[in-house]
Amino acid sequence: MPKNRDESKLKEPQKPVTPPMKGLHAYKSPQAASILGGVVQERYGWKVDLEHYDLMISIIILGRDVLICIFLFKLDARYRAPPVVEGFKPVTSLNPATSAALVLLSFDQYFKTHRRYPQFVLDPVCGIGTIPIEGEKIVEERKIKSQFIGTDMYDASIQQARANMEMSRTKGELWVRDSMQGSMRKECIDVILADLPFGRRHGSHNSNQKLYPRLLKQFSRSLCTGGQMYLLTSDSNLLWRVVKEQTATSTMGITLDSMRLVVIGGLACQLMTLTKTSPFLWKEKEKGNANKKQKGGDNDSAVTFADQYHNHD
Repeated sequence: MPKNRDESKLKEPQKPVTPPMKGLHAYKSPQAASILGGVVQERYGWKVDLEHYDLMISIIILGRDVLICIFLFKLDARYRAPPVVEGFKPVTSLNPATSAALVLLSFDQYFKTHRRYPQFVLDPVCGIGTIPIEGEKIVEERKIKSQFIGTDMYDASIQQARANMEMSRTKGELWVRDSMQGSMRKECIDVILADLPFGRRHGSHNSNQKLYPRLLKQFSRSLCTGGQMYLLTSDSNLLWRVVKEQTATSTMGITLDSMRLVVIGGLACQLMTLTKTSPFLWKEKEKGNANKKQKGGDNDSAVTFADQYHNHD
């Protein structure tokens, strides 16, 4: 679709059309954008400008299903981009706008259930810290007394997250911890927000088959009774199977509340919301206990603040 660079016409609504697609189709994204854009332009007479626009229309094509969306906000993800230290290239990073939406959704749902906001929020696979950073921005703007914690097994990612947090002028706890080894004390977290490995640019579907069950057990272990976890992945069939198996055969005490479709970079992802309805009764293996003893007080000292200040009422 051609650009309209006539400044005198910028008062009219302009609308670039962007079509993320999933599946095999006989046409390309530009063709879908051209067809829809032509129909809208013919119907309403709106001019097109891909840079100085007032409205943006998006087509989401998933197999035989088509969703047509109108963006309600002018500011898009470009205005919420996190600072990145020069020379560092993260493997993956969740869009800051998506991270902010995830935080707002979790806070809204938690408040509806508990009539208060969560005190401790954990991102156990935080990467470069996008979710904790956006969360700290939101609680500061709204004057909410919540603490965001981010952990990741890679030291380079945590170093980058700390640099991003410092440059964003936000505060939060960031630790190098392996979530599969139980990086937090039992029942000390209110909400868990996790952008799980999709198995595409990072990891694989085969590795996720071993990873997801172990993560789910540790997440449930750290979550308070009544707490909620929000798990985002494009490997949704695997996560659904793991959740179904774990809730049916173990004593983790979690239930599946909802599943939401989230389109990220053209990928059809699922956001699963789970609630911990009863105390965690799963016993740690002797090997896991031995590993903790070998690590000594380092692991305990790093997580005591959550256990010390958390309100278990």
